[in-house]
Amino acid sequence: MEHLSEAQLAVDDVEADQLLELAVDAARRGGGLAESARRAGVDVAATKTNDLDVVTRADIEVENLIRETILAQRPQDGFLGEETDEVPGHDDLTWLVDPIDGTVNYLYGDPGYAVSIAAYRRGTPLVGVVYGPALDELWAARSGGGATLNGLPVRTAGSVSPAQPLLATVFDYDPTARVRQMRRLADSAVVIRDVRVSGSTALDLCRVAAGRVDVFCTDSVHWWDVGAGIVIAREAGCQAWARQDPVSRHVSCVVSNPTVSESVLSSLGYAVVPSC
Repeated sequence: MEHLSEAQLAVDDVEADQLLELAVDAARRGGGLAESARRAGVDVAATKTNDLDVVTRADIEVENLIRETILAQRPQDGFLGEETDEVPGHDDLTWLVDPIDGTVNYLYGDPGYAVSIAAYRRGTPLVGVVYGPALDELWAARSGGGATLNGLPVRTAGSVSPAQPLLATVFDYDPTARVRQMRRLADSAVVIRDVRVSGSTALDLCRVAAGRVDVFCTDSVHWWDVGAGIVIAREAGCQAWARQDPVSRHVSCVVSNPTVSESVLSSLGYAVVPSC
């Protein structure tokens, strides 16, 4: 393994701080647009996998604003967002963006939605920002720099019930996958304390970071859903695993309070390995 000099490490820290500053600015801009559009009235622009999987006009507008904000300063970077075409980069850094994570919440007027922005280099997480404008919550982290909520440090405390964790999850829009997930949840009922389904993966990962829930797990998300939250949770002291199915392209993800044992986690039925 190459050993970096103090000067090289300092440059890396400076770059990471700059990336985080840019991510925060883009998230605030995107979140402001999303909240203004929500107050004006939400319009469904299209559906994706089925009629339940909706895209609002604001999803597209917010992603375009975020992409323009980031690439105006860093035109050499790649950009992978949920709603628009991928932009190949000219170096090895890629931005992962979910413009409105929790679109169904957004559609129904629930404040539990967020802008999620992460920067990864060659698969290694550098920064993550999750901004819930309606909740007035800005979660941010950079690799090695810790995690914050509205500028204050976030560090995960031990769970109050690690042997029976409070579980958060999300469900797939595909009916067959949803039945499978429901059965898995039923099998886990005797192990967990209770279950929470908030509708926003990005915010759920931040809730694990803050100790509001003990475990988040699913097998039906994408990298743009979890990219930022994984950085924040890890920097807060959580355990995090994720991997992508090569066929479906879905990402399986488990993020956990550090006091929850691997044996308890394995009993939940999500077989993931450290990969990011």
